[in-house]
Amino acid sequence: MTKLYTIILLVSFAGTLACQSELKSKTQAYHKQLKKGLSFQIGKDHVPDAKYFSYKPALRLLASLEKAEPDEDMIFTTFEGTNKTLQTYGKLHFELDNTVYHLLLFREGVAVGNPMANKYLLLPFTDETNGVSTYGGGRYIQVEQADIIDDKLWLDFNYAYTPWCAFAVDYSCPVPPKENSLNIKIKAGEKYKE
Repeated sequence: MTKLYTIILLVSFAGTLACQSELKSKTQAYHKQLKKGLSFQIGKDHVPDAKYFSYKPALRLLASLEKAEPDEDMIFTTFEGTNKTLQTYGKLHFELDNTVYHLLLFREGVAVGNPMANKYLLLPFTDETNGVSTYGGGRYIQVEQADIIDDKLWLDFNYAYTPWCAFAVDYSCPVPPKENSLNIKIKAGEKYKE
């Protein structure tokens, strides 16, 4: 019986490692694709080599979504000092280190008829790594609407990236709202040296 239990534990552990390895590979491919798009837009000479925290499985969290009322908009100040309106999609609720947190999720480009507005959502946030090991203005996570199932989604901070306006003045990036300030260090995703 002990041998069988040991085999089951080893198989379970190996499966967990394989899953983590696959998630890490997907995260790395995602970041590479983001930088490729940015390089194409502004020229590769202006995009520094990206650095990332090591992949942290504990920062992939199941979040529940509380959808917002239709047409609930929020006006953001951008890093460039202009205003930008985003549609509030909802509020995410998740637990990390025995504390419940809430972050607002937004739909971008609805007013201008952006076809990607129905595919991707924007999660801008700040945390205590900003200005130390990550971009001072905060970071973003892009969420695919198709990943929201029964008002739940896997919120993976390993996908956090630096807003493109940190690299190019042509981009108008919304400053994360104060409601999306986390009073913890999220040591996952992209790093940034000011």
